[in-house]
Amino acid sequence: MQASKIKSKSTRRETKTRIEWDVVRELGMHVATLVQAMRQFGSKPPRCTLLTTMLVSIAAMGCLVTDKVSVPEENNFPPSIISPPEARAQNVALDQIVQVHLPDETGTELNLPVLVRDPNMNQTLERQVWIDFSGSNLDALLPEDDRRVLPTGTLERSMTIRIPLVRLTPGCHKVELRVTSNFDGGANFREPVEDGDIAQAVWFIRVTDETVQTVEMGNCP
Repeated sequence: MQASKIKSKSTRRETKTRIEWDVVRELGMHVATLVQAMRQFGSKPPRCTLLTTMLVSIAAMGCLVTDKVSVPEENNFPPSIISPPEARAQNVALDQIVQVHLPDETGTELNLPVLVRDPNMNQTLERQVWIDFSGSNLDALLPEDDRRVLPTGTLERSMTIRIPLVRLTPGCHKVELRVTSNFDGGANFREPVEDGDIAQAVWFIRVTDETVQTVEMGNCP
C-alpha cells in the first residue's frame, strides 16, 4: 500500500513536470519566431527584453498550471426600506398617515415612492404588496406583472408602489411592502426562504369621500 502511494505521487510529479516543460518549449518556439521576424526586418532584439519576456511568461504560465484560485462566497445580507426625501413633501412618507380624498385624487393610482437598500448590490430581490392583509387572506396580495427588484450596482434601488384607487374605499387601509431575495412560495407564502432575510414597510391610509368625512384609524386591519 505504501509503495502504491509513493508511485502515485511520483507519477503526479512527473506529469506536472512534463506539462511545465511543454509550456517552456512552446514559449521558446514563440520567442524564436519573434527573433527571426525581427532579424528579417533588420532589427536586433535586446537580450534583456527577451529574457524578461521569457521569465515573466514562464512564471505566469506556471501559475495557470499549478495554482488553485478560490472565490469566497458572498454573504446574504437582509434588505431595508426607507422613504426618499421627496416622499415627505408628497405626504406619503412611511411615518406619515397618508390622506386620500375621493374623487379629488387625480389619476387612477396612489403612488408611494420608496428606496430599497441592500449591501448585496448585484442581487435581484423580490417584492410583495399587500392591501389590508389579515389571517390568510391571499386576495390581499396586489397583482403585479413583475415583482422583481432589479439591482442597480449601488446600495439603493428606487421604485414606486402603485396602488389602484379602486382598492381604496372610504375608511382606513393598511398597505404593506415586503422585500426579500427569495420568498418561500409554499405554506409560508409571505415569508423568506432564509430566516431574517426580509424588509417590511407599512403605510396607513385614511380614505374619505363626500359622505365619509371621519375615519377612525384604530379600525385599520
